[in-house]
Amino acid sequence: MSLTPKLCKMNPDRKTSSLIFDKQYENMNGEYYLRGGTCWPIPIRIGSDHGASGFILMAGRNVVTNKIFVFEQKLFLTVDHILDSTGGIEIEGLSHWFNTLWANYFASSFYYHQDESTHKTFLLQVLRSKMIMPKPSFVETAWQGDANMDALIWRLGNTGMLKFEKDSELHDALHLFEIQSNHKDTIPAIHALKCALVGLERYPWKVRHKNND
Repeated sequence: MSLTPKLCKMNPDRKTSSLIFDKQYENMNGEYYLRGGTCWPIPIRIGSDHGASGFILMAGRNVVTNKIFVFEQKLFLTVDHILDSTGGIEIEGLSHWFNTLWANYFASSFYYHQDESTHKTFLLQVLRSKMIMPKPSFVETAWQGDANMDALIWRLGNTGMLKFEKDSELHDALHLFEIQSNHKDTIPAIHALKCALVGLERYPWKVRHKNND
């Protein structure tokens, strides 16, 4: 299942995008306020999975139904590609993903919630990348403790107000999140989702009227 629209129209006065999908997903057609969430790469120690990973996603809130759809998501370690000795891609970066996101959704705004040093490190990589155009923007979100954020995910999910691909990294991460006993280990996909949801809840879309003067 792919949630990528076949047509997108930017509504600059309303700060939204109108998305049209293939026939089998035409119930998703509508106007969306699009905002993403990111977890810059962090060390992970979950089960047997030891290493580092980042996660980024783009979500949209339908301005009529208020349902939130996670349209795009990606695991990553770097912003630009890391090349091997032959010039081939050894590790795929985020640069092309940002460009594809803009082309398909006219979306480029993300929320984050991490230490400033980590954020600045990766933000500079984004700003310096010659491959990314236009440059995305990042807005910090803040919350006190994760209990309220956990409740937000369950509330939206259990009421059918949060939708995402079933066969995806986010789906697997949510399953892992369900079986965690203490929720002490940060799961990058869940952290990115929290950032997006907090941003959409805290800074909701509002109807913007043209100035008739």
